[in-house]
Amino acid sequence: MKKITLILLGFTLLAGTACKKDKDNNNDSPTPSAKVCMLSKEQGSDGSYSNYTYNAQNRLTASNSFDPADTSTTNLTYTYTGSQVLVSDGGLTNQTYYLNSKGYGDSALISIAGIAEFRSVNKFNSNGEVIESFFSGEVFGTTFEITTTYEYVNGNRVKETEDDGTDVSVTTYEYYTDKVNHAAKSEEAQEFMNANKNLVKKATYDDGSFDTYTYEFDADGKATKQITTNSVTGVSSNQYTWTCK
Repeated sequence: MKKITLILLGFTLLAGTACKKDKDNNNDSPTPSAKVCMLSKEQGSDGSYSNYTYNAQNRLTASNSFDPADTSTTNLTYTYTGSQVLVSDGGLTNQTYYLNSKGYGDSALISIAGIAEFRSVNKFNSNGEVIESFFSGEVFGTTFEITTTYEYVNGNRVKETEDDGTDVSVTTYEYYTDKVNHAAKSEEAQEFMNANKNLVKKATYDDGSFDTYTYEFDADGKATKQITTNSVTGVSSNQYTWTCK
């Protein structure tokens, strides 16, 4: 993701043959539970990684990430109070998100002690999708404002336009419409923003560069690996580990 990110950052039925037979013979039998699968780890080919921990409601409670570029580790905790969630690194950085009924962030306050303060406000369409994000703040006494607008087709974000008042950048996306994004629930738990319905196929940037994406899957159709080919820098990949319950 671009300036803002750089600043910070299916179901399987559990019924066996015997259960199916019982259900066929008894219309009042309870519906079997379904497994919910969440991403528990992302491992990059560059040595980066992120681990995720969730509570019983599948809300993120902790994450730890390693960045090989500067050998730094970031450990975050997530504390929920009503419609608010505090994300803290236990030190200088605190992020407070104010959530709507869908669990998405209506707004957020972010502070890095002695360095920067940020505020974001989101607007949504009738489908509950974020269509505009207004991000403002101050870094070492310098103020800035960034407005990002999003366009959707069939539950997928197809265009992202970022305007900082001086420069405008545009990214467009294409999707595998036959491949479901099983990580949507995990992505929404991490980002407090609606996730795409399908897996991304290509991202094209306004400088002419682009990324194309291919995937490997497990028997349930969940992506276990994403291979990214950048038109300039070449091939990289991310491997995904799932926890189902």
